[in-house]
Amino acid sequence: MVAAAFSALGQPSALVGFREWLVTDSAPHARAPQFEETTRELQSKVAPLVAAGQSAGHGGFIGASKAGITTTIGRGGSDYSAAIAGAGLGAERIEIWTDVGGMNDDRPRMSADARRIKVISFE
Repeated sequence: MVAAAFSALGQPSALVGFREWLVTDSAPHARAPQFEETTRELQSKVAPLVAAGQSAGHGGFIGASKAGITTTIGRGGSDYSAAIAGAGLGAERIEIWTDVGGMNDDRPRMSADARRIKVISFE
């Protein structure tokens, strides 16, 4: 959606799926990213798009084994994937956008007493 929205607004964009560049091992659980292979794939498939002035959109925590079988890198994998992409591309920063319903004073999954903060300032 983000790549399509950028394109509609005149910013050249491309969606490059994680399976195209996030290489993992084939362990049955908690697959580990293979950083050397992943960096090579990022440099060959994503870096040229960025160098050409395109925004390269990604989403999720999905990768693929060296055999091309779809894998996941587990809980927190979306943020981890973004960090891996940023490192592999030598990015100055990464931005992580989520679709949560606001900010809470605690983690709702960890605390039944967590409350949504309705108004907050930078201070």
